[in-house]
Amino acid sequence: MQKRQRLNLAVVRERHAVNSEFTFIRSCCHSVLAMLDEVPVTKREGAVFDATNLRVSWEQACAKCGLGTRVEMKSEAGNRFFKYQGLLVHDLRRSAVRNLRLAGTPEDVAMRISGHKTRAIFSRYNIVSTDDISEAMRRVEAAAAKMLPRGNGVTSVAQARRKSLKAAVGA
Repeated sequence: MQKRQRLNLAVVRERHAVNSEFTFIRSCCHSVLAMLDEVPVTKREGAVFDATNLRVSWEQACAKCGLGTRVEMKSEAGNRFFKYQGLLVHDLRRSAVRNLRLAGTPEDVAMRISGHKTRAIFSRYNIVSTDDISEAMRRVEAAAAKMLPRGNGVTSVAQARRKSLKAAVGA
C-alpha cells in the first residue's frame, strides 16, 4: 500500500473517531504509519506476521512499537508465559465494522468483509455510541417537526405533545 493510500485510510478513520476507543486507534494509526515509513523499501517484502501464531506475533509487534506491553510471568508449575495488555486484532475488526457502518455500507456487505456469518455476532461488533443515539434522536425530532401542522405556534414534538395534553385535559 502506498504512503498516500495509507494516509487517506488514516484520515477516514480520524473523521469517524467519536469516543476514546477510536481516538486511541486514531493515534495508533499515525504511530504505525510513521514507523512503517521508516522501514527501508528493500525490507518491505515477505510475511509481516508468523502464520503459525498470529496472536504472539501481533503482541510482539505492538510491544515493539509502543502499542502494548508484554510482561514475562511464571505459572505455579514454573512455566514461562507473557501477559499482554494493549491493542488487539479484534479492536481493529470492531473499528472496521463501525467505519463500514458509518460509511453507509449495507450490513450484508459489511458482514462479508468482516467475516461475520450471523447478524447476531455482527451486532456485537457494531458499536453504537451515545453520539450515534443523539444523532438518531435529532433526526427523529427533525422528521417529526416536518410533520407538525404549520401556523399553530408549535415548534417541536415536545411542544406539540404538551399542547395536545392540555387540550385533552381542558376538554
